[in-house]
Amino acid sequence: MGLHVVGDALASIGVILALTAIYFFEILLINPIVAIFISILLLKEGITVAWDAIRLLLQECPLMSVRQNHIYQRCPVLDVEGMYFWELYSHVRIGNLHVVTDLAEIQNTQEVYEEIKDMLRKKFDVRNVTVQFETAEMAINHSHTLHHKH
Repeated sequence: MGLHVVGDALASIGVILALTAIYFFEILLINPIVAIFISILLLKEGITVAWDAIRLLLQECPLMSVRQNHIYQRCPVLDVEGMYFWELYSHVRIGNLHVVTDLAEIQNTQEVYEEIKDMLRKKFDVRNVTVQFETAEMAINHSHTLHHKH
């Protein structure tokens, strides 16, 4: 937003300078030069706005830097599956992931959940995350296995 205001100010200053040069010095060539400069500023801003709109419509989220090893650093985490992140609108990110833990009871995952949630919020600005936990035994007993490949 700040750069947009600076661009508008530069365009206004350019118009004033061009009018001054034409009026006092009769330099007519300055008019198309300033017009091209303003057109380039508008085109750049237009492309930026269009790109942001496309990203938001596609719910793309620039969190490719979130790697599973960020989650694996949490002590009782054995595997991370199905990590998905979306950007709903400008800078509001949400996520969903499936974590296999070596904790004996699924009820003991609250501390791990808080660590993952805090890390994603601080490091990647994820505002809301849903984490589905499974114990290693649960993962073995259903279709998922630890470190599997699809």
